[in-house]
Order: sequence, then structure tokens, then C-alpha cells
Amino acid sequence: MPLARFVAFHEISELDAASVSPTYAVMMAHSHKGVVLVLSRFRRVWELPGGAIDPGESPRQAAIRELVEESGCVARETRWIGIVEVNDGQPRFGALLYCEVDQVPEDFSNAETVAIDYWRTAGPPAPLGEPDEAVLRKFAPIFDAEARGTMRPMQVTLNALATFPAELEKHYAAFPPGYVNWSPPSWDGVPSEAFTAIEQICHVRDIEIEGYQVRFRRTLDQDMPELPSIDSEALAKQRDYARSDTRQVFAEIHEARAQTLALLRGLDAAQLQRPAVFEGYGRVTMRGLVHYLCSHDQQHLSGLQWLLGKIDAARA
Repeated sequence: MPLARFVAFHEISELDAASVSPTYAVMMAHSHKGVVLVLSRFRRVWELPGGAIDPGESPRQAAIRELVEESGCVARETRWIGIVEVNDGQPRFGALLYCEVDQVPEDFSNAETVAIDYWRTAGPPAPLGEPDEAVLRKFAPIFDAEARGTMRPMQVTLNALATFPAELEKHYAAFPPGYVNWSPPSWDGVPSEAFTAIEQICHVRDIEIEGYQVRFRRTLDQDMPELPSIDSEALAKQRDYARSDTRQVFAEIHEARAQTLALLRGLDAAQLQRPAVFEGYGRVTMRGLVHYLCSHDQQHLSGLQWLLGKIDAARA
């Protein structure tokens, strides 16, 4: 079988992974020495631990299992990254995940693995599999910055940001048929803007893309920029949120959040301290903006739960 060639990386959520039917899973396992690589006994190249997804197994379960089998490492704090497309004579899709490992066995070898080494940007071990090198060059610097401690104090916030799109989809899916455009007789007490369920998710998308992503870039690129707020109600009417294609909206939410996290995970301490003036909040730092985005996420999960409570009362 020819060695696989890298084709593309796709920002596909774990929830939507079945849409491309991944046949294998690989794990980017970060240790104190770097990202773990294994020398394949069969392909004779260095690669990330991984392999075929067994029947009845999820991609996440496969990646965790393959990590143990090929390196002896035990995963913790596993995260979904996305989908890698390769071609080894035919197109194939694989799941890419990340984890941290506390210990890496010395002199590990078995029927699948000859040896263990680590990813180094300046001089990685050779020969290195093409798909593995492509994803390592894209993602390893981001996770290295985390491991050095730059973002570790904010890890709880970053984890919450990473899991939010899937949580938002679950909350939205909990609405009874016909109620995504439902409004209560009174909005008194709503913990978010007075938006229906479908308006909530459209608002979340637009605030991330046209609000926080713009604010982040301006804060990083300009000296003490003024960051205006967005008239959310006017935007909802202008874009007719009520008629939106929710599948498209969620796809855009997942893509936007992946872009946001890629930016945030690469920031250093000085960048996190860059100041700005945020309309309605006053002076803020880049770090503060990250917390406000996370707060906004949670506000809209609360808003959907509030709506579900009102719907339950109306149907009782």
C-alpha cells in the first residue's frame, strides 16, 4: 500500500464527523518532551499514534486505544481537533485529536512500533509521514504555547470555549417541534437578549464573527482601540433570523469557534495584556475579552434553558 499523501484539514466538529465517515483516528499526544511520535514497524516512517476505528468504536475511543497500543501512553484531557483528509490511492478521512500524557515509556517497542521520539520544529525525526508533518506544523506550536504555561491560567475558559458549540447544539435540539420560533407572553427575567431559540443561535454566530473576532484582531493590531458594541436587535431584523437554515448556522458557529481558538491558543503573555476600550464595559485587556466571550456563551445557554422552562409552563 502506498504511503498516504496529505490532502486537507477540515474544521468538522466531533458531532458532525459521521458526515465524512472517518475510517481511522490519530492522537497528537503532548508530553513534557513534546508531541509523541512512533516509528511504524510496517510503514517505516515516523507518525502520530493512530489506526483504524474498530466496529462499534467512536473516533475518540479509537484514538485513545491506539495511543496506548502504539506508545504505551495514557491520554488525559482529550480534545477533538478535526478531520484530516489523505489519499493512499483512494481518498480517506481520519479523526485528529489532542491529549496530554504524564509519562512516556522509555525504549518502547512492540509488534507495531519500533521506537518513540518527539516532534521538533527545527529537526523532526526522519522520515516523517506527510499527513503527520502537515498537522504537526499547523497545530503543534499552538499546543506548545499552552504547555509552556502562557495560556494555562486560562485553560478552564479555553476548554469552555471549545465545548460550547456542541453544547449549544444539544440545547437547541432539546426544543419541541414547532417551538424554535416561539416567544413567551413576557420576557421578564430572561438571562439573555429577548430572542427565540433560533434567534439565539444566529445571534451567537454573528457576535462571534462580527463582534469578538473583530475585537480580538483590533486589540492585537491597534493601540488602545475603541471597540463598539453591536445592535443585536437591529441585526436580527435585518437578517431575518427566524428563517435561517439552522444546519448552516451551526456549521458557521463551529468554523468560527475553531478560528477563534486557533488565535487564542497562540497568544503570549504580552498579547493577553494588550488594552482596549470596550463600549459598555470600559477599559479591558485581551484576556478580559476572552472571558467576556465565554460569559456570552454561557448567557445564551442560560437563555435557551429559560425558554425551555417557559415552554414547559405553557404546555402544562
